[in-house]
Amino acid sequence: MLDITRDKPVKVSVKVAVPVRDHPKFNFVGKLLGPKGNSMKRLQEDTMCKMAVLGRGSMRDRRKEEELRASGDSRYAHLFEDLHVEISTFAAPAEAHARIAYALAEVRRFLVPVSAQTVHQLPDPSLPIYPIGFCWLFLCCPFSACRKYLK
Repeated sequence: MLDITRDKPVKVSVKVAVPVRDHPKFNFVGKLLGPKGNSMKRLQEDTMCKMAVLGRGSMRDRRKEEELRASGDSRYAHLFEDLHVEISTFAAPAEAHARIAYALAEVRRFLVPVSAQTVHQLPDPSLPIYPIGFCWLFLCCPFSACRKYLK
């Protein structure tokens, strides 16, 4: 039960399941963390929530993960659970729940796998037509099909 009249700070924590079983080949941890962890850092700053990728498959070294799981230490109990993102914040009740809601919306974008074909599809025919040589990904596309117009 929450007492919202005093605005006493509360800690709200949510575990978000990562759909590894639905998309076994997709690297969700890499997408969530981003280069050098910058995506996760940015998410934490924007949402004012702490986030951690936990569970089976959250560590880079599989052998070390197995050792830690076998150790029985309570700090590594999360390794027995499925892969998930833990989101937590500490604030007044209304603010804490608003932050969690925003964080859930932002994290959801990272948990929807996008294949290279989906990103590089031709645009909707209702969109305006651009001249030949225009790259749909603003000239940063690594695929040769888009780069052929740049030569």
